[in-house]
Formats: sequence, C-alpha cells, structure tokens
Amino acid sequence: LVGSVAPGVMEGIALDSDADRADGADGAVAAAASLVKERHAGAERWHLACAPADATSALAALANALRRAGRCGAWREEQLAVCNAAGERIGTVERGAVRALGIATRAVHLVACAPDGRQWVQQRAFDKPSHPGRWDTLMGGMVSAQDT
Repeated sequence: LVGSVAPGVMEGIALDSDADRADGADGAVAAAASLVKERHAGAERWHLACAPADATSALAALANALRRAGRCGAWREEQLAVCNAAGERIGTVERGAVRALGIATRAVHLVACAPDGRQWVQQRAFDKPSHPGRWDTLMGGMVSAQDT
C-alpha cells in the first residue's frame, strides 16, 4: 500500500505502452504492468501489478496515463520517492502525480522564532495551486528522490 485515490480518479485510465514510450517511460514495462481494480477486505482498491524491480517504470506509465487524462498536478520532471508502509523506498514517481495517487511525500520547512517566542509566518501567494493565500512557514518544499 503506497497511496489512496479519490473515487473516479482511476476510472478510464489505461496504461498505453506506445503513448508511454512517447512520454519518456519504458513502453516495455508499461506493457508488462497492469492496472487492476479489485475487492479487498470488503472495499474496492486499485492495484498496479508489476515486478518489484519495475515499480518506477510502472509508476511512470501510470503517471503519464493520469497526465493524458488531465488528472495530475503541474508536471515538473521531478521524481519523488515512493515508500511502502515500512518506509522503505520501492521506486519513484513524477511529482505531478503524487497528489492524484495519494502518495505520502517528504518535505522540509523553515520555521523562525523571535526571541520572545513568537513565530514568524508568511502568506502563500494567491496563485499557488494548493492552499492559496493561507498562512505558512517561511519556506519549504518537497524533498526530491535524489536528495537524502
């Protein structure tokens, strides 16, 4: 288990080896991976079936399919780590797909405190895709899969 999707997000999504090859993914792996909807413990779940060594390529094919369907966030050509429930890295995926797939990410934030104990905050830009105009830490961001 590496994420969760809202109802309807995965409906109609198909892995397409030819399109994924054009999008930069390994089309052979996309063809070997399959996206399966199944019942488990009384609930429906989606399963990306592939060999463990092919997780990153299969996730790339899935991210590309979600992108083609207009169901991803901004595409940044940045890979983020995908970890299992034990916190072990099993692969990587494009940053733009993590929210759609409900994948937990790592982030860093800078918090500043005044000598009297008050905290400094800043207001997010009103054009931010998530939580525009809200109060936030001084700076922060997701940790790329390349960073420790």
